Amino acid sequence: MTRAGALVLCLLAGTAVGAAATFFAVVLAGGGHGTYYAAKALFPYSMGLTAFTTSITPPLIVLGLIQFPVYGLAVWLLGKERWWIVPVTHLAAIPMGFVLASPSFTP
Repeated sequence: MTRAGALVLCLLAGTAVGAAATFFAVVLAGGGHGTYYAAKALFPYSMGLTAFTTSITPPLIVLGLIQFPVYGLAVWLLGKERWWIVPVTHLAAIPMGFVLASPSFTP
């Protein structure tokens, strides 16, 4: 596969995973009447930043929507030997989503 083909594949994979993650988090959030645990685990940066905004603002939604395509780009940039840095970084950020998130997103 060419380098350009690998880039497209990584971006498409990130976009597909992001779409599935968004759907999953929105369904579980239930329009504000469900649980935000999935959103905090899948989108820790956006949810952690609610500590400053007290709500999920449009910029935080955009951040969440581009998060997984950016992960795909990072995987492509890091290559075969260092791709693992992306999931490790995400796992390290998950506590931030739970600890810093606005109390209004905690049952």
